[in-house]
Amino acid sequence: MMELSNLDKGHRIGNFHNYYEFNPPNNRLDILRRSGLLEYIQSALFSMNTSSHSIVATDNAVAFCDLGCNEGDLTLNISQELASYSKGQKSFHSLGLDIDEELIRRAEEKGKLSVGSKTELGHSHGCKFDINFQVCNLIDKSNHLSVSNNFLKRIGKERFDLISIFSTTMWIHIHAGDDGLGSFLRRVSSMTKFILIEPQPSSCYGRVNVRLRKMNRPEEDISMARLKIRNNIEAEIDRILCECNFTRVEVQEVRSSEILSKWKRNIQLYRLQDSLDMELNANPNTAEDKICLVRRIQELLTQKFQVYSGSDSNDSEYDSIEEMWRCEGFFQSGDKEAESKWYKKSHNYWEDDDNAQATIDGILGGFAHLSERDIISSEEFFQDVLQYLPVLREKINSNGPTIGCECGAGIGRLTKGLLIPMGVTKCDLVETSPRLVKAARTFLGSESEKCEFICAGLQDFNPSPESYDIIWIQWVIAYLTDWDLVNFLYRMGNALKQGGVIIIKDNTCNEFGFMCDKDDGDITRSYQYIRAVVKESGLNLIKTESGSELVRWQEDFPDDIRPVAMMALQK
Repeated sequence: MMELSNLDKGHRIGNFHNYYEFNPPNNRLDILRRSGLLEYIQSALFSMNTSSHSIVATDNAVAFCDLGCNEGDLTLNISQELASYSKGQKSFHSLGLDIDEELIRRAEEKGKLSVGSKTELGHSHGCKFDINFQVCNLIDKSNHLSVSNNFLKRIGKERFDLISIFSTTMWIHIHAGDDGLGSFLRRVSSMTKFILIEPQPSSCYGRVNVRLRKMNRPEEDISMARLKIRNNIEAEIDRILCECNFTRVEVQEVRSSEILSKWKRNIQLYRLQDSLDMELNANPNTAEDKICLVRRIQELLTQKFQVYSGSDSNDSEYDSIEEMWRCEGFFQSGDKEAESKWYKKSHNYWEDDDNAQATIDGILGGFAHLSERDIISSEEFFQDVLQYLPVLREKINSNGPTIGCECGAGIGRLTKGLLIPMGVTKCDLVETSPRLVKAARTFLGSESEKCEFICAGLQDFNPSPESYDIIWIQWVIAYLTDWDLVNFLYRMGNALKQGGVIIIKDNTCNEFGFMCDKDDGDITRSYQYIRAVVKESGLNLIKTESGSELVRWQEDFPDDIRPVAMMALQK
């Protein structure tokens, strides 16, 4: 453990001995309350309803760890807030870790505990509640793991439900470098289901040496040559956590400027992606489920400064996505009838030969001349995507069995012109229209021997887990309601083989948040609207080496065609 100088106090490693005098716990608790994050965490840790946020519903105990806890004021306050929500359903166990022995001694006194003891604070609102504080050097991997694992073993758990890291990352970064900070974050990610984190931004680093100079003490090396990720530290922390299969939770209903801490620091909550298996309600069948989903989408759009108002083909305008769906009859007693009516319109449209003949021109609405451009652009995008998919690339290059799925297949235009030529050896075609399924067999000719034909709407399509290497979804998501689209994408994520990819290619609406066609029952969404739906499904956009997302736009279509986006997704 590093030596601590009384002269340096907290200015070298952050162990300020009067910290809560100038930053009381309520400063952060107020932010957590106003942002909705505290309520989200409480529901996630204690709710027994798997259609809510709960991911620990089968546990009888909840474990919380505060890293860099100082003298424990915030640890105790958060613990009380969380434990009070239990109503006796679960026991609550809390652990605070800090490098400073004096601070831990004070924390023990405040919690009326001795280091490592199991003394209970009793029952908080009917919840068995105990808290521990221990000295720990978070940079020392063996020390950190040993202390944490011993605590978890004692309470019979394999990992924490929540780990908080308040204004600690900078000190670890300064003393352990880029690799050390990355190692710490990855270690934390392996130990918990939720991470609540408040990173110090880049501007804080320079102040460390300002204070040390005033004290006539040696300065720290915080140069960009050594700390290469310093200038973009918050984005780098986000990247590392996302690489560890965590996704950021965004539930706040207030402006971003109103949820910053006293020193303009963001507090972010991350959840383990695997937790989505329990969090997502695979078939939301209540109005409340659907309304909550739509409102979360609207919140995500608000955070991206995007509109969620729209219009329809009858020139009606809507202030929100929710209003549009309500006008379609959803979120009320006739919900099932509204759903049947919505999907019947699109089914009837594609079953009618007068609307769409079973030819490329008919399927593309009179734009057969754009088919070749579309396929060339799609193939170029897919080749770019393959650079980041070594397993799939090797499978295709070695002529190994590669299983594909074309969703909303029509007559199989993409299966014949794109997927099979790219190396797909077997392909499932999913299409809602029996007329088009029949036509696809003829259109594919001898290639139909490589295909299975599935006549089903995508809202009902539920393939087996790990079925496909490539799932291609083009010009079809507009026909799904928001909730059915979220759950369809979620199921497609489960159907994806390891190293596989989901491609979405579709028109976007750039003048409004959405445009609803009342005749054939479809909704063209803005790009950010689609992104919000993808986020709700638990899928992630594949990123390049530079961290940018793999998204391309069709560049050679006529101006009167809505912008076409291509995106590559993985679970």
